[in-house]
Amino acid sequence: MYLPPSITYNSPLPLVSLLPSILRYRHFHTAKSLLSSFISVDKSSSLHHLLLHPQKINNPVTCLHISKPLLDVSIGAYVACGRPHQAAQIFNRMKRLGLVKQ
Repeated sequence: MYLPPSITYNSPLPLVSLLPSILRYRHFHTAKSLLSSFISVDKSSSLHHLLLHPQKINNPVTCLHISKPLLDVSIGAYVACGRPHQAAQIFNRMKRLGLVKQ
């Protein structure tokens, strides 16, 4: 899936704000495709940092909620992009938050 340059090169915030509506309708493949497109060009790992530390974003007005479905799809996208270590970090964060049943 194609991402416009404004989403691809600036910040993961527009993408992350778009994904909840996609996931609400269970379009997991579309969400994973969008995430994979962003991850493949995200050299600074800004999306990964945002998923691990959503409260530390620079815009205090933005109310960002990182949901379990978003984290689940993100794990798959990171693995698909050849970054399993980052996927494992997200999974460990989910375990700490109690989002993974043991």
